[in-house]
Amino acid sequence: MDKTTRRSTVFAREGLRLSGGDVEGLAQFRAEVHATCAAIGSPRVLVSILVQALAPAAAAAAAPASYALRGAADVHVLAALR
Repeated sequence: MDKTTRRSTVFAREGLRLSGGDVEGLAQFRAEVHATCAAIGSPRVLVSILVQALAPAAAAAAAPASYALRGAADVHVLAALR
């Protein structure tokens, strides 16, 4: 799984939250977000260990981009962050 899939999952979850989605749907997306986090976390750690020179740039770009989607004020802000 790549970071695009994770961002898409977070985007979909936040879109559901902003549209007043049901609790079950939000819980399902929450579980998918956690699964995507685990799926990209292991390769990221491996790259960080094996290619230490790339680690700071990769971490600096990937994490903030995903976390920025959380708590978007509305669907327009969410789309802009995507």
